[in-house]
Amino acid sequence: MVQVRDRISLSRSLVEPIGTAEAIATVIDALVPEACVLLSRRGEGARQIDFLCVRVDNTVQAIRVGTSDPTSDMPRLLRLLKDQISRIEPGFGIEAVTLTISASEPIEAGPARPVLSDPEDRLVDTVPATLIDRLINRPGVAAVYQFAPRFSAWPEDGQSRVSPGNMAKPPFAGQMLWARPNILFDLPVRVQVTALLPDGAPRQFVLKRQTHRISAADGPERLLGEWWQTAENYGAIRDYWQVETTTGLRLWLFRKGDGTHAWSGSGDWFLQGMF
Repeated sequence: MVQVRDRISLSRSLVEPIGTAEAIATVIDALVPEACVLLSRRGEGARQIDFLCVRVDNTVQAIRVGTSDPTSDMPRLLRLLKDQISRIEPGFGIEAVTLTISASEPIEAGPARPVLSDPEDRLVDTVPATLIDRLINRPGVAAVYQFAPRFSAWPEDGQSRVSPGNMAKPPFAGQMLWARPNILFDLPVRVQVTALLPDGAPRQFVLKRQTHRISAADGPERLLGEWWQTAENYGAIRDYWQVETTTGLRLWLFRKGDGTHAWSGSGDWFLQGMF
């Protein structure tokens, strides 16, 4: 038998009706810390919070906020709720309020994180989740996505859109022995390359009529197409090279094919990214 836990719900009847944003914020300041304590005792974090305001005319004003991941962080929840106060119309006054954690999830224990003594460091550490929360609760925003790594033969297809909080460890990440560039182009840029041999290291390349001479090259790293996906990828090969130009640019070039067999690729060269 599965026993469903009761929702955390806190109610207050006010001595006098309130109607200002400051007074509503004061009530939120009183309720959220208590809710966070109850969440922490359960080992849970809020994913959705409802704040209901009962007016003196017996009508209800409600706001709802959601979070990108389970959290019992008090400043984070306070900010989310206070950002929505402007949507509450108090009318002739609010005489009672209820704060309900309408959806919660267990907070999974993760790896130990360093203690940040500098307040600015702590602020930077919480910016991504806070920013995502504020975006998904903004009126008119239909959806917010993050880019997550995914396994793909070709680097330009190595990301997918996921909902915030659903980031997962990239598959086969431990098997990626070669470095990847800091800047990866959405589409590879065609370049003209001169190499000593058909399948040898690039010596120079031309991009937009400008010649770049290569002083050092490391490779090739061979990637194979996903032959099980399309006939076009069957037998497809890319040979990648990390190169450094005489002017100090560190770039990522690749050739379609192995340089010998036509069935493996056209032999054309492309610029894919920058280190």
